[in-house]
Amino acid sequence: MGLLNRVKVNTTTTGTGTVTLGSGVAPYQTWTNAGAVDGEGYPYLIEDGTDWELGFGLYTASGTTLTRVLRESSTGSLLNLSGSATVSCVAQKGGSVHVAQVTGQNAGGVTASFQPRGLNTVISNTIAGATAVPSSVVTITIATPGVVTWTAHGLANGTAVMISTTGALPTGLTPDFPYYVVNATTNTFQLSLTVGGAAIATSGSQSGTHTAFAALFTLPAGTYEVEGEYAGIFSGVAGWRSRLFNVTDGVEQAGTIGSSSAGNVNAYRTMTVKGRFTITAAKTFCIQTVCTGAVATFGMGTSAGAGGVASVFTNTILKQVA
Repeated sequence: MGLLNRVKVNTTTTGTGTVTLGSGVAPYQTWTNAGAVDGEGYPYLIEDGTDWELGFGLYTASGTTLTRVLRESSTGSLLNLSGSATVSCVAQKGGSVHVAQVTGQNAGGVTASFQPRGLNTVISNTIAGATAVPSSVVTITIATPGVVTWTAHGLANGTAVMISTTGALPTGLTPDFPYYVVNATTNTFQLSLTVGGAAIATSGSQSGTHTAFAALFTLPAGTYEVEGEYAGIFSGVAGWRSRLFNVTDGVEQAGTIGSSSAGNVNAYRTMTVKGRFTITAAKTFCIQTVCTGAVATFGMGTSAGAGGVASVFTNTILKQVA
């Protein structure tokens, strides 16, 4: 995302769509004169009378136009422009999201592909428009397999989910244990111990209120600096990586390099990842880990002799800088 100095122009655009950038407001520059780059994203301020809108837009030299992705405004939504507004390029105060993830010892076992391995816990969130850890009260059938109902959940197959309860879950399910969504429909899904694995059958009885949490969080458009600490345990020749994955676009946003511990059985390792990225619209993310260890009954490559350690922790801090 770019920034431009001393930019403020008029716009005759009406409505809530893309704005056409007009003549400069003296003594400021136009977007073109300030060196705006075709296809680049810029933070903007629109002022229309006493109303204002802060957001992020993509600049198009032919036109010249600027798209609008809302960050915040005086009305709480995109302004319905009157035709007499001004558009400036301004730096905007950012915030941060601190996401911690705990991965259970048996959370999925060994896998050759990246998977979300646990539940995200949002320690803090000061980014306007960021949404973290979607959750909902759910119902679960006693059936083979058991079916979870969560209206319009939006979860894809393979999403990590945990379920807490004020009472007791059906036999076959453990509270606050990471499961994976399979056979998802608009309002329902089933649970598996592994990604793409067999759906779990439920039996017995249940009580209380059940709440499901998904290992996802959403960031609004902007530029972010990411700093993460990913700790793990190696087992023999096990190797592992962790990464921040952009679920919406299906791309790795930041991640650690691969490693192995053939000469250092059961050793702890910590990897630090730092990076910077820009997204032009709201995107959904998760933290994923891959483990290629040979001890399938101990998730994340934890071996039987690892001192009783049962969990792996990650910390990710995302700072919005523009």
